[in-house]
Amino acid sequence: MKPVLLSLTVSAFLLSAASVAQAQTGLKIYADNCAACHGPTLQGMPELASPQLAGPAFKKTWAKRTVGDLYTQTMTTMPSGDPGSLGERAYLEVVKYIMGKNNQPIPANAQRDQLAKIAIKP
Repeated sequence: MKPVLLSLTVSAFLLSAASVAQAQTGLKIYADNCAACHGPTLQGMPELASPQLAGPAFKKTWAKRTVGDLYTQTMTTMPSGDPGSLGERAYLEVVKYIMGKNNQPIPANAQRDQLAKIAIKP
């Protein structure tokens, strides 16, 4: 294998491993703090008036808005009994997890101030 190809293969593996770790962090925070109301698969729970966080309904609601808007909405309103209580990093990981589940992964190194530049795709 040529050195360049080997380097690209190792880089892809490391990026993939970082993405998996990020998704697992977001999943754990989501499972511990969000799933009781929004469902384990982000499907929403109409009986609790909790919206879907993945799929066509989510994309329709959030189209033409940014990931920064989603972050702000989540941080200022969730969890419903104690908004803002999870900390900036936890909200960032949950939002990254939600966006990944909507086939729009956010870069692992993205910071809160960069989210306003990322449009949510319909």
